[in-house]
Amino acid sequence: MASPLSVATEIRRPTPSRFAIARPVSEPEPTPPRIWAIGGGKGGIGKSVVASSLAVSFARCGRRVVLVDADLGAANLHTFFGEPAGGGTLNDFLHKRVDHLGELVVQTSIPHLGLISGARALPGDANLSHAQKHKLIRHCRQVRADDVILDLSAGSAFNALDFFLAADHGILVVVPEPTSVENAYHFLQAAFFRALRGAAGSPEVREHIDTVLARRGRAALRAPRWLIEEVAAEDVDAGLSLAQAAAAFRPSVLVNKVRASSALPWEMRINTRRYLGAELRILGELPLDDDIPAAIEQKRQILSHAPHGVFARAFDRMVETHLYRKPNETSAAPRASGLGPGQILAAHRAQQNKTRAEIAWHLRIREGMLRAIEEEDFAALPGSPYLRAWLIEYVKFLGIDNPERLIHRYLGRYRGNPGSPSEAPSGDTH
Repeated sequence: MASPLSVATEIRRPTPSRFAIARPVSEPEPTPPRIWAIGGGKGGIGKSVVASSLAVSFARCGRRVVLVDADLGAANLHTFFGEPAGGGTLNDFLHKRVDHLGELVVQTSIPHLGLISGARALPGDANLSHAQKHKLIRHCRQVRADDVILDLSAGSAFNALDFFLAADHGILVVVPEPTSVENAYHFLQAAFFRALRGAAGSPEVREHIDTVLARRGRAALRAPRWLIEEVAAEDVDAGLSLAQAAAAFRPSVLVNKVRASSALPWEMRINTRRYLGAELRILGELPLDDDIPAAIEQKRQILSHAPHGVFARAFDRMVETHLYRKPNETSAAPRASGLGPGQILAAHRAQQNKTRAEIAWHLRIREGMLRAIEEEDFAALPGSPYLRAWLIEYVKFLGIDNPERLIHRYLGRYRGNPGSPSEAPSGDTH
């Protein structure tokens, strides 16, 4: 196998490439790119929109990004950027018509963003061999880029699961519909147990895992710790490997096409923790946006088509809050000057990119009550002892400095408003 030092990775455009240029042997080995995998339990959930948007967002921050359409058999990312389906594609790499993945990178209209199309895949390409998958991931790590983003096929086939697990960061996209949520749980279960099986080491231990799962059926899916203990009883080292794989399973979840905020992502995190013993990282929610179908129809990526639309604004906030903050950029806390205490609470919540639904779920308060607190709808609030308890929990959750001053100011405005409940005790001054 050729050393990555000798790999010449040219973009098929006459313009100089930012991604794949042959390096002299004297140059130091570059840092491998971060590998991102965007998966989903079913089709039609906007997975490709998320993958392409993540690529555009990173590229706009000055990072060199290569977007790989790994949805073999249903590849369409080139359409998002108005690129033709011709030319070199992933099919040429899989069938050894090109030696190095970097040769297939095509510069898009977005500076710093290159695309590897998955168009023209053959029927058998949807079921890659273990060697092909391993080779593709290995070459992804040799591409001259800061980030490589894989747009995976929909569902829980082995291709999608293996690429998701091989990536440095796996993002599971789900929409707030029963079928999507059910398939997302199936994806998480399948990925989790495939990760355990891959960490087993010896064929004997893998066979034991398969036997246990077959014997216990769905009951085993709800008891991964029991499965690990069973394996450890036969092979301590194998049990330790499984425990480490379980601890390392930390995918992210992103809820797309949201009409109104809900507790769905936090319910998924609780259920995943309960049944798998794994922790989901919540990236937030993205709104349903009518600009997206229009952008696809015009063969434009949504962040370029509607950069100030509701989806673009929410996506930029999500990336900046959870995935990548621009260098030398700090987020100042909301200033109290000119704001009422309810507005200050709302500003802190927005600055932390938290929804009312998330906080309501954590604090066991109805979302409508949090809205009344932030909007200072005093007539909708309870008596001050209850209100004060809620305010204490709210400011504690947000980590606000000098919380007593804010609470005292809020309660003062509450009692001075004629619409406040008459049963509010006047002696509560703290």
